[in-house]
Amino acid sequence: MSTEDINHNVSNYDLLTALEAANELRIHPGTILRWAREGFIPHVKLGRRVLFSESRLKLWIESIYTGSAILIASTERKTA
Repeated sequence: MSTEDINHNVSNYDLLTALEAANELRIHPGTILRWAREGFIPHVKLGRRVLFSESRLKLWIESIYTGSAILIASTERKTA
């Protein structure tokens, strides 16, 4: 499978790089990667790449506005 095939398959799943997702959310790329490490934001890890589903990010943001989001990172900090 060539790199072109892999990139085409990834685009079929509306996946964004950390930089693209950070631009969409208007935050620093380092912040979105830290949130992914902490389990705060939905993401997919393919090898060493951390990717973000655009549709899942939209649902995640909606859940924050409706109050149905579980803030895993905040809970972990409180218990640590």
